[in-house]
Amino acid sequence: MQKNAIKKIVVLIGQTASGKTEVAVEIAKKFGGEIISADSRQVYRWLNIGTDKISDRKMMGIPHHLIDIADPRFDIYTAGNFVADAKRAIADVLNRGKIPIVAGGTMFYIDALMGKVFLPEVMPKADFRQKMNKFDANVLFERLRKLDGERALQLQKGGQHFNKQRLIRSLEIVSELGKVPGADNVEKSRVNLLTILSSKDAGFVFENVQIGDEQFQVLWICLKNDTKIQRRKIEIRNEMMLKNGLIDEIKFLRDMGITKEQFARFGFEYKYPAMYLEGMEIIKGERPTPEHVLIKMNSGTWKYAKKQRKWWEGRKEINFVKPDNVSLIVNMVNAFIKI
Repeated sequence: MQKNAIKKIVVLIGQTASGKTEVAVEIAKKFGGEIISADSRQVYRWLNIGTDKISDRKMMGIPHHLIDIADPRFDIYTAGNFVADAKRAIADVLNRGKIPIVAGGTMFYIDALMGKVFLPEVMPKADFRQKMNKFDANVLFERLRKLDGERALQLQKGGQHFNKQRLIRSLEIVSELGKVPGADNVEKSRVNLLTILSSKDAGFVFENVQIGDEQFQVLWICLKNDTKIQRRKIEIRNEMMLKNGLIDEIKFLRDMGITKEQFARFGFEYKYPAMYLEGMEIIKGERPTPEHVLIKMNSGTWKYAKKQRKWWEGRKEINFVKPDNVSLIVNMVNAFIKI
């Protein structure tokens, strides 16, 4: 239970397949916490195997928030949605005397919540989205390029120029503001102060953050495996997804009306199996096979994991810890909540 005047949040991040789920549950069990998922795909119902969504058994009775709250057929869940929902969840958890543990790998979501990136306050427009959704990604990208070339270039450099969700949201903002504001528009008054705590048991850094109108102390912990171990963990996870019925899950979703463009938006774990089911070429010049699916899932996921690592690299507010050093993580959290 939090007794201090300043409220506390633990943020647990790390590359995909680094072990965040298990460590978050362990922390929550020991310190009376509840988990707020920061995963852009686990918000969707029925996307279970391909997102490595935690099962009820593995939750071990720990409440998890922001999982299975959106319909993949109709909803486009944005970073703005996440920030609003996460703020409500944090307030709810704190009001019940529990520790909020924000855990996940969607970098932009977490940084948006912590005020490290700027989110334009433009409300979603259902009619605009419905109209734009009729066009394919190439048409939407060309429209964005003409209206806001800088934003189009940003998406292209990030490999997101085929992502209809990002394109439609960018066009939605452009229609309201004339362009998508850059990161340099973050409020200059928002300064997060770092505090370094050294002790015999655990030396660590935490920061003071303003979320909305409230001040919080935030302990960032990033799980960091050695490169070879991390890559192998990704390969094992993808192999298990296919063994555990990922293809059948995608058949089910396809029968519900999920399109190939939506599958591509949901990540490599959905894109390539869906292409295989459609008989589409996965490796140039060859008929699609399950082996091709795994090869492309592994390469795509590893590329994304490297992007995650680069996003967090060098951040002074983050404590980097090996996932198997649970005792150090426990000591950090214990010292943090007692401050």
